[in-house]
Amino acid sequence: MMLLAATTFLIGGCSDDSEEGTTTEPSIAAAADSSETVLPEPIPVGDAARVRLDDRLQREIQTTDEPDWMVEAFKSLWTIRGNGDVLRIDPGNGRVIATIENPFGFKPPLCQGIGASKDSIWACPANGNPPGTVVRIDPERNEVISKLSTRKLPEQGRLISTADRLWLLTGAGDTLTGVSLKTERPASELELESECSEIASQPPDEESLWVLCPADGLVLRVDPTIPEVTGELELDGAEHASVAGDIWVAFDEGIAQVDPESLEVKSVYDIAALFGGSIYATEDEVWVREEGGNFLTRIDPDGERIVETIQAPKLPAGGDVIVIGDSVWATAYDQSTIVELRR
Repeated sequence: MMLLAATTFLIGGCSDDSEEGTTTEPSIAAAADSSETVLPEPIPVGDAARVRLDDRLQREIQTTDEPDWMVEAFKSLWTIRGNGDVLRIDPGNGRVIATIENPFGFKPPLCQGIGASKDSIWACPANGNPPGTVVRIDPERNEVISKLSTRKLPEQGRLISTADRLWLLTGAGDTLTGVSLKTERPASELELESECSEIASQPPDEESLWVLCPADGLVLRVDPTIPEVTGELELDGAEHASVAGDIWVAFDEGIAQVDPESLEVKSVYDIAALFGGSIYATEDEVWVREEGGNFLTRIDPDGERIVETIQAPKLPAGGDVIVIGDSVWATAYDQSTIVELRR
């Protein structure tokens, strides 16, 4: 993903909605004692099949302004561009259904991030006023309908909705703020005691949030209903993650496959997916997006092996990856390209 410098934001006032949310006091439970994590030997790419993108390509969409983060919702694929515009794409035919323009116009500073709740799309356009402003998009009208006064950390790319909250990293990334989906006001806060930059959650019921704190090399498991930290794992440089059964974490040594209950590192895969990379996990396969290496890598989580790599030398930039039905979608932001390939 595109790199942004960390900035400190204040949590401001709230929307014009007059209904007050219930604000909970910050709470941190006693997390499991943290010690240096013992890692298994990395699993190499080895004899994984090498496949050309052209051999699996179903569709290539050329756009502008660096498409990056993606989310599936409301029978559509949504992606946010570097200029803050949001594209809505029909995954059945690749047609752009709508372009929701950045309501602030385009100029620095940048902000990243897109996500979905039951009735809305949430995005952080470039040059919010003030920076870090998250907007709410009505998918029925394809329009921005409100703007949050809570300031999101610009680096956070996954805007996670669970427990009737939209979860944002605020301040210097050291506060997890739950914004009420009803009132659009901060309703709960958790002081993290680390500077964190990304969140992941477990579908479909999203019982836990996972907060990634690369500066301190921590993965925090959070119960969003309280909220409180319920577990802690040390992984140097832990930057982003995806959850489906196990939690899959990109960190300095590769991709870690972690048991979400015990926080035991079951396997490590020799795949570099930090700066510019991404992970998307399903129950039966895990896709890893790299920058400057293999375009995509597929992991068999049950067999704990790397199955294949997808080669795309014309798309060296990083980007995001998501699975929709029988297709894998990936972005290459510097080439302003979105591709769909067969699983």
